[in-house]
Amino acid sequence: MDFDGLELSAALLFNEGMFVEVKSSALEADAADVDSNNPGVNQTDWTRDELAVNFGFAAGGGGVVVGYQSNETVNETVTFGDVELKSSGLTFAYGLLGMFGESNFGYSATLGMGFMDGQWTSDTGLDAEADYTFGYSAGLGLSYAPIEGLTLAADYKWQMYEFEFSDVDVTIEETINRFVLSAAYTF
Repeated sequence: MDFDGLELSAALLFNEGMFVEVKSSALEADAADVDSNNPGVNQTDWTRDELAVNFGFAAGGGGVVVGYQSNETVNETVTFGDVELKSSGLTFAYGLLGMFGESNFGYSATLGMGFMDGQWTSDTGLDAEADYTFGYSAGLGLSYAPIEGLTLAADYKWQMYEFEFSDVDVTIEETINRFVLSAAYTF
C-alpha cells in the first residue's frame, strides 16, 4: 500500500536540550494502487491514522528521539467487509541539525526505525497477529525561527513498514510519503 498525506507536529523544547513532541497524521492510499490484480477486493481508498508521542535530546548539531506510535489502517472491501490493520510500539530516530550561517534558517536530516506489534482483523472473522512489524524512515527538512523561542519547520518524510503474518502466510508492506508541518517552542 502506498500512502500519501500530511503530518502535524507540536513540540516543547527545554534549554537543557530535552524535548517532548506530539505528532498526528491522516494518510490515504488509492484503492487501485493497493490490489490491481483483484479489483473486487478493494472498493474504497485505504485510510491510515497515526498518533505519536516522542521524547528526545538535541545538542551540538544532532539529536536522538525515542517514542511510542499507534497506527490504524482501515478499508471497506467487498470480499472481507471492513478490514483493519493496527500496529503500535516503539520508534527510535537520529537526526542531524544545523543552521545556514548566522541566519534564522536551519536544516535537518533524520533516520529512524520502529519495532511494533500488529493486528489484522475483518468483519468476516479474520483475526491475525503479526509475528513482527518493522519499519524504517528517512527525512529532510527546513526550519525558520521568526522570533526567539519559536521554530517553524517543513519536512519530507519517507517510511516503510512490513507486517509478517505467518499464520495466514501474508506479508503486508506499507510505503508512506508525507509532508510534515511542525511548530516548536523553546522555554
